[in-house]
Amino acid sequence: MLGILNSSPFWLPYVVLIIFRIILSKTIGSPGLYFLSIDNKSMAVDEQIHSQETWCTILAGAVLTLKGTKNLVGWLDYEVANISIPIFGFFPSDNIQIAMYLTTGFLLILSGYWFFKLDMKGYFLVIALSSLVFISNLLSWNLWEPVAAEIVMKRRTAQGLSLRAGEIEFMQTFMPWALVIGSAVIILTLLISYKKFKKQFSS
Repeated sequence: MLGILNSSPFWLPYVVLIIFRIILSKTIGSPGLYFLSIDNKSMAVDEQIHSQETWCTILAGAVLTLKGTKNLVGWLDYEVANISIPIFGFFPSDNIQIAMYLTTGFLLILSGYWFFKLDMKGYFLVIALSSLVFISNLLSWNLWEPVAAEIVMKRRTAQGLSLRAGEIEFMQTFMPWALVIGSAVIILTLLISYKKFKKQFSS
């Protein structure tokens, strides 16, 4: 895929990381401090954020940011395993799948950032992303059966373990339901909490 990993020298990622960190240190400082509204010099938390944030907004921001970071590199796992994931009822090409992982990763991190900043844009972005995931999983319902089987077999092979009786069949039945219900629960939870978020977040 893309040929980037095979053609790049081993030291290139480290150089990019060092340059990236130097640029950040000269601008916003630590990304973690910036996300948490902590001043890079005084190490003090923004008073307005501190007075309004709760464990719920902090947890949501952390989960979204971590999930987004995982998505940014998640396509590498599937590249190695050579597993294609269905999207909106079809199997996309490798390059489209990579683009989807990178895009959703960036958007999840952005929504996490907005949750940390108590900005309603984060709320609406998560609603939009969850709705797209819900629709995509519904349209792809019948396509998850071979994917579930391949995921189980690849995982067991990587672990050096043999398949358990009925494991593949269970995953083939469980996966579509879990994906659809999981995204539906997120949407319903956010909709039910709209008034609470509206009071707590800025416009």
